[in-house]
This record gives sequence, structure tokens and C-alpha cells, in this order.
Amino acid sequence: MENKEIPDGVKVVSVLYFIASFFGIIFGAILTFIAIYPNRGFSTFLLIPIIIVLISFVSLFASLSLRKGKNWARIFTIIFFFIPGFLPAYIFSFGAGFSGNYVAYYFIVGSYIIVSLWIMIYLFFNKKVKEFFGR
Repeated sequence: MENKEIPDGVKVVSVLYFIASFFGIIFGAILTFIAIYPNRGFSTFLLIPIIIVLISFVSLFASLSLRKGKNWARIFTIIFFFIPGFLPAYIFSFGAGFSGNYVAYYFIVGSYIIVSLWIMIYLFFNKKVKEFFGR
């Protein structure tokens, strides 16, 4: 197996994806606690945090596999990068919207959308990235 040079953008994306997945796991764990604590049992609200945690764990694994040049991780990241970090950013910024600080709300959500789109486009269209992943 030949040793390929990892493009700098892939390194940055894998670190960002790792961080987003980490916060997705924390956010999902907090939501799980919130869903279980008042009822002391299973509720339908518990399904959302479970999905967030599962996707975040797979995303964490995918972020580590990006650096190894796994093409499935590239495809998974293009499709799912948006989810683990967007939900915590969206809900966090939602409180800013309720407080009347709409500038902070739109800045947080808009920034995350712009960064996510940049990452998706970079991983999909960049020639060095395609060569690194064997496409």
C-alpha cells in the first residue's frame, strides 16, 4: 500500500468533523438525560437523541477514516457532515432568537451552513482530494 500525502483541506475537514461529532455526542447525551429524567422511562422524545448519538458515533469513526483515505468516509462526510454539528448549533442559536438577538441566531446558523457547504463542495470537486481517495 503506497503512502499518499494527505491534502491539507482533508486534515482540516477531518478535525472539524471530529469536533462536530464530539459535540453531537454530548448534545445527544444531554437530550437523552432530558428525555429520561422527568418521566423516568422511555418516551417517544428519546428517539431523537438516540439517532443523534448514533449518527455522531458513526461520524466520529468517519472523521478518523477520512485521514486514512477511505472513500466511504468521504461520501459519508459529504452526505452527513451537516447533521451532527448543525442540530446543536441550531438549537443553541434558537435561544438567541427567543431573546430577540436575531443577528446572533442568523450568524450562528448561517455560518454553519456556509462552512458545511464549503466542505461538501471541497470533498466532492477538488482534484487533489479525488486523487487521495482514489477516484
